[in-house]
Amino acid sequence: MLDDGWRPDRSGLLIVFDEEHIPPSYEERVGLKFILFGSLAALLNVKTMQYLAALIHAEVPVFLSVPGPPEHHLAKAFLNDRLKAAVERRDGGEIAALLTGIYTGLRHGEFEPVRLLHARASGGGLRQGRHGSLPRPPDGPASRSPLRGQ
Repeated sequence: MLDDGWRPDRSGLLIVFDEEHIPPSYEERVGLKFILFGSLAALLNVKTMQYLAALIHAEVPVFLSVPGPPEHHLAKAFLNDRLKAAVERRDGGEIAALLTGIYTGLRHGEFEPVRLLHARASGGGLRQGRHGSLPRPPDGPASRSPLRGQ
């Protein structure tokens, strides 16, 4: 279990489960995505690099993501294959250099715009493309919020 120092507001990282785009050799495992919204220093601190190395050594799929501009998806890179040799050598300097290069590539790369595709679904609700579905808001006085003042 991660200690309190890993809280996103303290670490500059949000760590979430990720099941998308895992290479075939890792398919039976859920990955972890490290979303870096703090500075590069948050990624390059010893504690973070040690944790990344331990996960890669254990063959847990690991991704690095950085937020894009508004209305764009995160950019994401698979780390295991790129860092595996440096992790096996326990070369912290090389791990830091590789992470810096991957981060720079993500930051300056292209970000996919968010595209919401709406169409009326049977039953009157909205149907969205790959982003899930949104329920239709109820109509009339019976639909008032149970919260005070709503």
